Amino acid sequence: MPKDKSMGLHEPVERFHLPSHAIIAASTDPLEPDNHYDFMWFRDQLFNALPYYYMGDTEKLHACIGVIFDVLELQREKIERALVNPPDRSRVHDYVHAKYSVNPLGIATNDWGHHQLDAVGLLLFLVGELETEGNEKNSPLHSALRNSGDRELIAILVRYVE
Repeated sequence: MPKDKSMGLHEPVERFHLPSHAIIAASTDPLEPDNHYDFMWFRDQLFNALPYYYMGDTEKLHACIGVIFDVLELQREKIERALVNPPDRSRVHDYVHAKYSVNPLGIATNDWGHHQLDAVGLLLFLVGELETEGNEKNSPLHSALRNSGDRELIAILVRYVE
C-alpha cells in the first residue's frame, strides 16, 4: 500500500466523511437546514475511500469498507437470490441498491437498483489488496474483514460478479 500522506488526497474527502464513516456525496450546509443531504452512494463510498488506501490510512479505509459491508449485509438475501435466479432488468428493486440513507443506515429508495459491478469490483480489489498485504506482513491488522460474515459476503460477491 502506498504511503504518501503529503499528497493532500484526503482533504476533499474529509468534508464529506461522517462520524459513522459513511461518506456523503454532497455537502450539507449547517446554516441552511433545508439544504440537508444525508445519503451515501455505494460507488462514491468506495471511490472516496481510495485516498485512504493510497495514504496508508488503514484505520479510515477499514471504517469506510465496513460501512459497505453493513449495507451489503442488509441486502445479503437479495444478492444470494440473484445468484440462483438473476433478476429481470425491469425490476430494479431486485438489484443491489446504489443509494443509502446514513441516519439510520439503510436503503434510501428502491429506485436505484443496479448490478453495481464496478463498485463490487473495487471492493473486491481493496479487500484483496489488504488481505495480501496482511499475509505478506503476517499481520491481521491489514484485513478489512471484520468477521466471518464479511468473509462470507466476499465469497458471495465473487460469485455475483462471475
